[in-house]
Amino acid sequence: CYCGGFGALALAKGAKHVTFIDRSESALQMARMAVQDQQLESRADFLQGSAFEVLQSLSEQGKQFDVVMVDPPAFIKKAQDKGAG
Repeated sequence: CYCGGFGALALAKGAKHVTFIDRSESALQMARMAVQDQQLESRADFLQGSAFEVLQSLSEQGKQFDVVMVDPPAFIKKAQDKGAG
């Protein structure tokens, strides 16, 4: 979720609930602050961990989402790696 911009905007525009996931606790803190600034924290969850692992766990728990927004780290650092990315 990085600093939570996508999710905070979704909440501001009417999303009923947003689950923020990031490996970094400092990124989650920034996302929390963005949501708290809008007074929408009751409609948000914050989970720390790898997005791939957390999403797998949520799926196994039967959790479902209407929309999933993923802002991954750069897997392609240079043009020659485009195929692998």
